[in-house]
Amino acid sequence: MPKKTRKKESQKEVTEPAFKMCLERLSSQKDAALAADARATTYAGIIIAAAAVLAGLTQKGEPIEMLIGATILVIAAAIAGFAARPVEFYMPGSKFSDFNDDIRQGKEWIETIDELSSLLDENSNENDRIMAKNARILQFSFWIALFGMLVATLPQLL
Repeated sequence: MPKKTRKKESQKEVTEPAFKMCLERLSSQKDAALAADARATTYAGIIIAAAAVLAGLTQKGEPIEMLIGATILVIAAAIAGFAARPVEFYMPGSKFSDFNDDIRQGKEWIETIDELSSLLDENSNENDRIMAKNARILQFSFWIALFGMLVATLPQLL
């Protein structure tokens, strides 16, 4: 086997599995993002339920701190809902038309994969950035909710 052919085969052996792993990473990011959205919306629902309980206690003659705490919890729920908002997210896969130029030019699959690799890395990095930002927003919501619960309950304990 000529040296050039051996090198091409060696590149193919590495590049094709690497490309599949990049697509798997994007797919895993999509799954993680959907799970994070579900977690944020569930958390927002729980916080709203707690706010409703606190607001209901205020109507039964409990101190105004309960209503203030409920208001803070509603704010925390809104922030959690914001963490689950629709965002632009890079999904795995491509449209067939994305490959039209490569097909017309007669490029080999290995060349096309090589060109796509930097785009997949950029997309994956952007997905990581988006997920980290939304995670920070959800964490902020948690601290706001904790503060709301302290405002509502601490005066009762003192």
